[in-house]
Amino acid sequence: MKVQIYEIIIGDALIRDVLISQFRNSWLEVLIH
Repeated sequence: MKVQIYEIIIGDALIRDVLISQFRNSWLEVLIH
């Protein structure tokens, strides 16, 4: 059970990093243009 919980936490962190990076990239594009 602990392994599954860790996998969920790591997965959420990865998804969060991806969303944040995409958000930053879109904002950079808006600021540049």
